[in-house]
Amino acid sequence: MSKVYFFHETRRNLGSPTGVVTVTEYCRYDVKRDAADPDFLPPRGQYRLVRDYWPGLPRSGIDAALDWGDGRVYFFRGNWYYRFDTKLDRVDRAAPIAGNWHGLRYPDRELDRVDACVNWGNGKAYLFRGNIYWRYDMHLDRADPGYPLTIAGNWHGLRYPDREVDAIDGCINWGDGKAYLFRGGDYWRYDIALDRVDAHYPKRISDHWSGLFTSGVRAPVMLGFAGIDRAGYPGDAAMTNLWQNTNITWTGFYLTPAPSQGRNLGWMNRLAFLRGLGWGIAPIYVGQQEAGTPGSHVLTAAQGVQDVTGPRGAVTLAAGAGIPAGSILYLDIETGPPVSRQLAAYYQSWVQAVHDAGFRSGVYCSYLTARRLRALDDRPAFWVFQINRFRNGPGATYRNRFPGPEPLFSSVPFASAWQLAQNAILQPPAPAAAIRPMDFDSCSMRDPSQIP
Repeated sequence: MSKVYFFHETRRNLGSPTGVVTVTEYCRYDVKRDAADPDFLPPRGQYRLVRDYWPGLPRSGIDAALDWGDGRVYFFRGNWYYRFDTKLDRVDRAAPIAGNWHGLRYPDRELDRVDACVNWGNGKAYLFRGNIYWRYDMHLDRADPGYPLTIAGNWHGLRYPDREVDAIDGCINWGDGKAYLFRGGDYWRYDIALDRVDAHYPKRISDHWSGLFTSGVRAPVMLGFAGIDRAGYPGDAAMTNLWQNTNITWTGFYLTPAPSQGRNLGWMNRLAFLRGLGWGIAPIYVGQQEAGTPGSHVLTAAQGVQDVTGPRGAVTLAAGAGIPAGSILYLDIETGPPVSRQLAAYYQSWVQAVHDAGFRSGVYCSYLTARRLRALDDRPAFWVFQINRFRNGPGATYRNRFPGPEPLFSSVPFASAWQLAQNAILQPPAPAAAIRPMDFDSCSMRDPSQIP
């Protein structure tokens, strides 16, 4: 259910007096299904137009896109860039590249355009123009010394069998140690750790990317929406302040009392208030756990059904809180690998019962167990915790803007959401007091309960 957006230039007759015009269209690609979403392929076979869905972006000529990891995406068109705020759902700044992207220029002149760019996931971004590229330090906000360099000789294996690559149309880091680079109707898979293209590339886009543009793939990007979660409800005033004054878009919503979380934590009667502000939610149910973990440990298939439809079941609690049918409910699995036979039976039964009751399933789990759980049942949306890349604990304080990186970078490409920091401190805009402890998250959509 992770979603990646791809852009493309085309010629269309939109019924205007000028006849056929050049426009930018886009499609949304589902990483889990490995195909473009069907609703982005209208019956007439035309993709959606940027002008109708991306407020403030140019109607044509989009060259590249770079997710900054804080709820902002930078789109490039010619020698200008457009900063898109994912929470506001609109462009909030447009300016020339020159003077704003420090060091992103030729030795003797300003840069005329960016062909492609990619967030490498390590604080660096790569931006391409023709057969050269720059490495950009996202923390220092400047190109690293010694750039630009040529693609040839530095991106090992990024070439055709008989010639060098003259330019890159688009590039995206898939989050699993691989990046994909596109040119014309071809693409390459690049191994980030080995710093080289995998064997047997290039391949044809049309043979491997179902529903995607067959050539001219531009500006691939996954959006990141910043989220938070904590057991206790922070209070109406705090949630109002965070919604109005930060880039945080969604919150965990604890369904209680649950088997391994037996008290009311203050969330259950706050849905209408939160929705009224605009919050997205991730309804989370702390069910049965493996032995040795705090909580209840009745890991049977029969208990899986009971923990959905019983008096303290997930669907019962969700309906009581006002969460509508069809929403995603997340089962909280606190332990890492291995997945025991008993947990597997409970998980499969719980997932099936949720779907039988007219809701959709999700699972919150370790990034190390996600693939095993997916092999048992691949219907749930995955919200993984992977806390090795951000600061954690009571010594870690986060301030606006809060992290909202692409969930691809969790190292689980099919994850829809990523918990990236635990038990940290959230310092809201003044004069509000710090909220502690707080976990920080990111999702590929603004509402984790309504992922398509």
